[in-house]
Amino acid sequence: MERIQVYCDKLENRLILAFDKFSRHKNFAGMRECSRCLLLFQGGARLTSHYLASRPLFLETNPKTLEEEASAAASSDSGGPKATKQLMDLLGRWYKHGLESVKKERQVINEVFPNADRITNELVRRLFEQNVQSYLAAVLAPSRAAATAARRTAEDIRGFLRVAAAAYEKTRELAAGLQTIGCGG
Repeated sequence: MERIQVYCDKLENRLILAFDKFSRHKNFAGMRECSRCLLLFQGGARLTSHYLASRPLFLETNPKTLEEEASAAASSDSGGPKATKQLMDLLGRWYKHGLESVKKERQVINEVFPNADRITNELVRRLFEQNVQSYLAAVLAPSRAAATAARRTAEDIRGFLRVAAAAYEKTRELAAGLQTIGCGG
């Protein structure tokens, strides 16, 4: 039994390598064939995880860079309406990039994977868990620091609440945008 498992693991690894090769050459037919075969291995869980982990959407999100961009946007008017607008413009730009990336990936996923809805749901889940959380943390950090400082003022707290409310609305807009392209419930 152990030998069969070792053989299956090796076969799965070879199929994932072949999938990667086809992916680099944008050979959707080859990718589709590999994904169909890999569906027999634990429902294609390893391929799904591998595929999503390699998407540029997740590779290019750097929390340190996000924090630097957010700090620069907020520095002009600490906690004021101008800073809120600049932070929301930045968040909107990040969300737009995320939505465009999901649209593009969804086309490939629909072309390649027999279980496309499950893969797309996983893509959106990872978008929220990984990117959206990082985006929100970066955007909220400058005003949260002022609102929790020892010498905070009522205006500092209002500034944080203003940014949090605006970020909530932007996130709702992202969710609505994802629904318009057929992602989410």
